[in-house]
Amino acid sequence: MAVTHDAFASLADHGIGKGTRIRKDTGMGRIKIGAALATVVALVCAAQGLAAPGGALKHVSTVSAPALGNPEGITVSPDGKHVYGVGFAADEIGIFSRNRNSGKIKLLDDVFGDGLQSPRAVVVSPDGKNVYVAGASSDTVHVYARAANGGLTFLEAERDGFGGVTLLQGPYDVAISPDGKHVYAVSLNEHAVNLFNRLGNGELTFVDDYSGVPFAYSVAVSSDGKNVYVTSSGAVLTFKRNKATGELNQIDSDGLGATLFDVTVSPDGKRVYVADADGVHALKRNAKTGKLGSPKLVETGQAQEVAVAPAGDAVYATVGNGVRTVAVRKNGGLKVIDFDGFGGVISVSAGVAVSPDGRHVVISGGVGLADAHAISLSRQPTLTLKGKAKQAAGKLAVRAACNAKCRVTLSGKGLKKVSRTLAPGKEKRLRLFFKGAPPSGGKLVIKGKAKAGNRKAADKLTVRLK
Repeated sequence: MAVTHDAFASLADHGIGKGTRIRKDTGMGRIKIGAALATVVALVCAAQGLAAPGGALKHVSTVSAPALGNPEGITVSPDGKHVYGVGFAADEIGIFSRNRNSGKIKLLDDVFGDGLQSPRAVVVSPDGKNVYVAGASSDTVHVYARAANGGLTFLEAERDGFGGVTLLQGPYDVAISPDGKHVYAVSLNEHAVNLFNRLGNGELTFVDDYSGVPFAYSVAVSSDGKNVYVTSSGAVLTFKRNKATGELNQIDSDGLGATLFDVTVSPDGKRVYVADADGVHALKRNAKTGKLGSPKLVETGQAQEVAVAPAGDAVYATVGNGVRTVAVRKNGGLKVIDFDGFGGVISVSAGVAVSPDGRHVVISGGVGLADAHAISLSRQPTLTLKGKAKQAAGKLAVRAACNAKCRVTLSGKGLKKVSRTLAPGKEKRLRLFFKGAPPSGGKLVIKGKAKAGNRKAADKLTVRLK
């Protein structure tokens, strides 16, 4: 079992754990504890009513993937059916199928050639029709058509020195606007951001470039399409984006004083997260201007890439030989709750992505240049029930929310069961009705059960009937 920081803290409160040896499992390399301590952890958690924290991970599947040799970025398609990863040394794109219920992934195919060299990042268009890959050594953004079965067909490549493109040497990241109209690629070597228009068939045309962005490493577009963020030589640069033309205008720079890597924006647009040599920074985003507030750092060890769950409740960072789970508090604060390591399989983790339904996380990692893997993990769902403390029996209603796409069922004494499917992070009001005549008063316990893929959650709400 994976042991969370909170669980160890609970053990410490009971005087347990000091001097206990921790060993590595010789199979998957997950950090495990001896059987005796595992039993104690279970007993303490049970006694305190502790459950796995929301967003905590559980291993689903590991797939050997030579196409990901010296792995870099990884992503999940908007429909959740496929996973795409790139191998820097292999010069290839790995294509995986994904079971949307269990999260299990399977290698389907690999794509190479057409001049692609040292791919660093991969992104799928919002409509799911195209895949874009940044080739660091080929100085390109490769464009592919995506089929219903996940297969890719090469369409064209935007290359440095051709078609008006002059600042695309060493592209390290690529991003697409939420409306699917524009693609942005950052050049590490030429310190620039490149803007492309996306045509109807997914092919690109060069529009403009923006120089003076030192060592541009990563790029992200906000979910409202108003801003673009770039990590650049120890700072996060904020650009205002023209939604119609895609044009950019730099409006701010936030120095973080560290070696910065990946940048991403939360789905609700409220925060920007940055991975660096020390951990993960969280910066509050002004919804009107896009400017960022003071950073909050959680130390995770050197974080390479970072991904946010659709509900915004957790952030995942690739660190060392695994993935660090970081809970997001309501005030935006961060708290490390778990680490899932795979030392028996990979020595370095690279890319990380969360599925659109919020049920699973995928990471890529490897040992050396050739031995690479893609790993899928399921997320612990949470169910939250809210409602007025006093309610009329004939007008009973509950607000329910899950941190992942889930099927929620509500029940209670004398109540008709009601079931609904909830989108991740979206609260839904559910009406409840009695099987017969409603009682005239008393307390009623409403029980909720949620199922997200193969994992479950529960909550209950007590109301006084009037």
